[in-house]
Amino acid sequence: MGNTKSISGLQVARGIAALLIVLFHTDLNLKLYIGQNELFGFWNFGLIGVDFFFVLSGFIIYWVYSSDKRKEKSIFLYIKKRIIRIYPPYLIITFALLVAYNVFPTFSNSGRNISVLASLFLIPSESFSPALIVSWTLMHELLFYFVFITFLISTKYFRIVSFLWAGLILVLNLSSSLLVKNILYLNPYNLEFLFGIIAAIIVKKQKSSLLHLIFGFSILILFVCIHNGDFGKNIYFNGLFTRVVLGTCFMLIITGLYSIESKVRYSKALIFFGTASYSIFLIHSPIISILIRLAAMINSKMDIHPVVIFLIIIVFCILSGITFFLLIEKSIHKFFDNVFATR
Repeated sequence: MGNTKSISGLQVARGIAALLIVLFHTDLNLKLYIGQNELFGFWNFGLIGVDFFFVLSGFIIYWVYSSDKRKEKSIFLYIKKRIIRIYPPYLIITFALLVAYNVFPTFSNSGRNISVLASLFLIPSESFSPALIVSWTLMHELLFYFVFITFLISTKYFRIVSFLWAGLILVLNLSSSLLVKNILYLNPYNLEFLFGIIAAIIVKKQKSSLLHLIFGFSILILFVCIHNGDFGKNIYFNGLFTRVVLGTCFMLIITGLYSIESKVRYSKALIFFGTASYSIFLIHSPIISILIRLAAMINSKMDIHPVVIFLIIIVFCILSGITFFLLIEKSIHKFFDNVFATR
């Protein structure tokens, strides 16, 4: 998801996006294991955190590599950095889950057919699933990283590939969405990386402004209100239209945040939270799976208020993610930095 250390506003936004995803999955699991409650369902919109991450990835990758004067010599370094960024922390959690699924077969109650190959290599499959349920997002990330290699070869080729890719997604999803919804490279989510690239181009041309931020947040608030309201129940929120709306929304928010970067001082705690967002994103799902089962067992013997369970799970997810970041992810990055610095 790139390095946003020089743009504090985007680091903070990353943390908020990760928190929204945690809230979404906690809310969803509480409904499944604890039962229906008037308090559950509010955070249904929290999955928009994934949309933000995709747009941000497109922004950061283009922001970093579009200024490289020797693009063709950067391909190996680019691939190496992307693999190190994504895989080592992911594989550690995946190995742990594969062991857990073998020792405790009922650990996953979704009826998924867990595949070792899909888990280790992030290979999309209709019949088999990776051990970590959020892995589908990393499959999209890797696909975009692969497509972006054409930019390092030729800017012209990348423009052609991007135009054809976006066109194919638009045409096929408008004409026969049911036929292409399970095809990774035709999924509308891929468009959001391109919205991120447009955001980076806007920033580089110094066209970003506070109005972008205001307009972007206005779209986001309107989307959430409609999504969670009675009117939203009659609207299909998982298709092409939603990805285009949220892609546009987060494109504006990212450019708007950049425009006010020098005028706002962000809390170091919030910036740190954003820095640890990838670890929080990776580890929150298995933590929720463990805690929700414990909560269901305890709740069968004593009546615990759903809000208490909800808050405890959220806190544990955040603390677990921060711990994983400090002990594992940060150490991995330091190790590889030292290895490559020595070479």
